[in-house]
Amino acid sequence: MRLLAGLLLVLALAGCGGGPDEEVLRRDVEAQLSAALPPGTLEIEDLARRGTQRDARAPLGTDRRVVYFDLELRLLQDYHFGAWDAQGVAGLVSTLGIGPKGVTGVLTGGNRAGDIIRAHGSLIYSREDGDWVLVTPKGVDSGADAIVGAARLDRELREQLDSLEDAVRAAPPDVHAAVIRELESTGAAVGALAARARHGYAVAAGPEGGQYHRFARALVESEEIPIVALETRGGEENLRLLRSGRVDLALSQADAAIAAYRGQGPFAAEGPNPSLRVIGALYPEPVHVLVPRSSPVVAVADA
Repeated sequence: MRLLAGLLLVLALAGCGGGPDEEVLRRDVEAQLSAALPPGTLEIEDLARRGTQRDARAPLGTDRRVVYFDLELRLLQDYHFGAWDAQGVAGLVSTLGIGPKGVTGVLTGGNRAGDIIRAHGSLIYSREDGDWVLVTPKGVDSGADAIVGAARLDRELREQLDSLEDAVRAAPPDVHAAVIRELESTGAAVGALAARARHGYAVAAGPEGGQYHRFARALVESEEIPIVALETRGGEENLRLLRSGRVDLALSQADAAIAAYRGQGPFAAEGPNPSLRVIGALYPEPVHVLVPRSSPVVAVADA
């Protein structure tokens, strides 16, 4: 019996091994945080890798591991996660695979510089050419704690929605356009979380009625795999949602994808995103170059 018990222990420990080391994990957590919150908001005070397990949902023939970790974050500036014009704690939850009770230290009235936020998170890695590459964050598990606290969470959700409505109605007219943009972005993020919870795929598409959105809707109607087409502002936002881990797939123009991959143009502040992968080219897009009638430019080469 001692020999058997020892063998079982070795097997159990073997199942928890593998995956990236703590240095790689820290690098990727920092990248996820930079995508979830404005630069200079917080820094990693401490990170501890707590083990791994095989990803039961990984495609056949792939080696994927869920890496668990404990995280302490120090606020570098005052920050209100519940403010209408701030990126909220949902960004941390979605990008770091945090569970229902996985975050502590976020204060209702806003946090001060120096405050510590603690989180228990998880990220998924795939073995590719001998390296561990970060893939879509694990997201929130629907475990026993979520079921037990369902009524409380529903009440908190209603309270947050009421508070959001009050904040939107109180906003002065000169910021209404900014408020609408934030609500659209939040709606896309919530839709992505809902799709992931149904074990489906969230596709960042484009504005309602646009060609991107129509194409994504066609996927929804023709495929057996559950797909949710998210209404967004277009290619650049889609690539940012993809980088933050809020969506699984994104539609964008080829030049925007190259700029995001290299960290150039509108993506210079975020830096390169070498984890981007192109699944396929869909269709060419015509480009119309217009000039005033009085312009001496008569061909693209003249510009």
